[in-house]
Amino acid sequence: MFSCNGLVGTKNRFGRHSEECGARGMRHNKALKAVARKRLKAIYSIMRRPRPYEERPGT
Repeated sequence: MFSCNGLVGTKNRFGRHSEECGARGMRHNKALKAVARKRLKAIYSIMRRPRPYEERPGT
């Protein structure tokens, strides 16, 4: 979760997700947990499939 603190405020999908959570009224810690959960899902998806990660535009 602490590694996700550096993703907050970035322009990638995790930073955008953090901003969306803040816009919905979530406190910082709760939004950080949501970003960590989203990041873990991405990591699991990468490990499950034997192909390189490519961020889809608009996600």
